[in-house]
Amino acid sequence: MAEIKITWKKSCIGFPSKQGRVIESLGLKRLHHSVIHQDSPTIMGMVNKVIHLLHVEEVPETQASQKPAQKQNTAPKATPAKTIEEPSTPVITSATSEDGIETLGLSVRTMNILNKAEISSIEQLSQMTDAELLSIPSFGAKSLDELKEKLGASK
Repeated sequence: MAEIKITWKKSCIGFPSKQGRVIESLGLKRLHHSVIHQDSPTIMGMVNKVIHLLHVEEVPETQASQKPAQKQNTAPKATPAKTIEEPSTPVITSATSEDGIETLGLSVRTMNILNKAEISSIEQLSQMTDAELLSIPSFGAKSLDELKEKLGASK
């Protein structure tokens, strides 16, 4: 397969932002920067979208064979695995179940959501399941995680 040399010749200013992203995906970092790519339908499709910003030329075979092959990392990025916590009974360490939810030190958003749902004590919270808490309007996974962290145990 033939190789092509792509040079960025004109700024993306004044053109749709999508064209700037195409330039970035071709590996071009700045004006007058050049890269060498294989002449594939994918690359040519991207080049055709922004041809008015580029200069494209075919690389002679002798020059292409002299250049060292660019190593591309094709391995997928590893994401850390989430740990699944086992259900357990709530453990309230720093506050008693009669105390108000103000003693937990929750964020303002979480406090407002719980106050709107008329939940004012830790005892009320400890009797609710995760599904019941998530059914409260605007109470999402982040609020649930924060609440579990503040209570010191998962339900």
